[in-house]
Amino acid sequence: MDKIEKKLNELDEAIAEAKEEQSKLGGMLETLLKQMEERFGVTSIEEATELLKDIKKKMEKSEKELEKKYNELRENYEW
Repeated sequence: MDKIEKKLNELDEAIAEAKEEQSKLGGMLETLLKQMEERFGVTSIEEATELLKDIKKKMEKSEKELEKKYNELRENYEW
């Protein structure tokens, strides 16, 4: 009987710890979502993901344009 009681107490402690951790993580998530909205104007993870995709596409386009301009300069001017 003592073993069962001990095991139940251990499980109860584990549940309490998990609830506390869940509460902390929930608060962190809320803070991060608020920061995303303030900084980037997005209100959900899905919107943030789409914004990130758009930014990556723009960066790739800019990199290609920069490389193109650089190559044009090298062709037109000897270094």
